[in-house]
Amino acid sequence: MFKVPHQAYTAEFKAAAVKRVKDGQAVAVVSRELGMSGQTLRNWVKASDAGTLNGTGSKAVTPMRRCTWRAHRSSPRQLMHPPRWSSHKHLLD
Repeated sequence: MFKVPHQAYTAEFKAAAVKRVKDGQAVAVVSRELGMSGQTLRNWVKASDAGTLNGTGSKAVTPMRRCTWRAHRSSPRQLMHPPRWSSHKHLLD
């Protein structure tokens, strides 16, 4: 078994793929033609229906997530023992 590398898709690519599915093409056919996972395309269709389909790099980074990323980069030990959320109460206020 091999790991598929992470791909970055633009908002236009996602919208075009979702449009093909909504126009009646099967998810399996569209995903195979585009060389991507069928589940990823299903997620995009679901996000499009909810109005939350975004392009690459459009995830909102919260202060909590940023703090966690810094902690994980700072030392290998913290990768095994991530910080407890109670120690980051200042970010919740």
